[in-house]
Amino acid sequence: MDNQEHVTQTTYQSDDAAQGSGVRVLSERLGVVYADEGDLVEMSTPIPGFPASLRYCLIPTDEAGGSPFLWLQSMDEPSLAFIAVAPFEFFPEYDIELPRPDQEELDIQSVEDVLVLTLVTIPPGKPEDVTANLVAPVVVNTRTRRGRQVILYDSGYTTRHYLLPHEEDVAAQPSADAEHDTGECPPAGDT
Repeated sequence: MDNQEHVTQTTYQSDDAAQGSGVRVLSERLGVVYADEGDLVEMSTPIPGFPASLRYCLIPTDEAGGSPFLWLQSMDEPSLAFIAVAPFEFFPEYDIELPRPDQEELDIQSVEDVLVLTLVTIPPGKPEDVTANLVAPVVVNTRTRRGRQVILYDSGYTTRHYLLPHEEDVAAQPSADAEHDTGECPPAGDT
């Protein structure tokens, strides 16, 4: 399933040009944008560290909608926006088993109800080192528009998996341990 099919076209227009066309979303990064109701997500619990934000809007990072990246823009705090991505575009083998309590809390009845996004970190001045948090995806029920960040305990995933190939990835030869490679970034200071 293409996870982005659940995100409709959000318009980037001046406040005067689009008054009344969709839900008005204020963003310090993007200005005023108008979104369809289907782009709104209400978190069942706050994303850890951001207790004041429960309402979000999914906004494509480009007007044409061709990028796999989205803004997860808080509607409660205009200064809070995450970059998110459907992980399967970069990690086709990514597999999550959503714990039963999370399925129940989000009222997930079938796999067709699920949109999985991972939050992305882009280090300042080093966009080639962009990473995705695969251990704590944001899971959205596309039918109810409720979501939550889920922790995948004992999954083998971490908070930092490179999205783009790195020199060490290209230079590394497959080994007997290749099946256990998590794609995890090395700790700071390791070279």
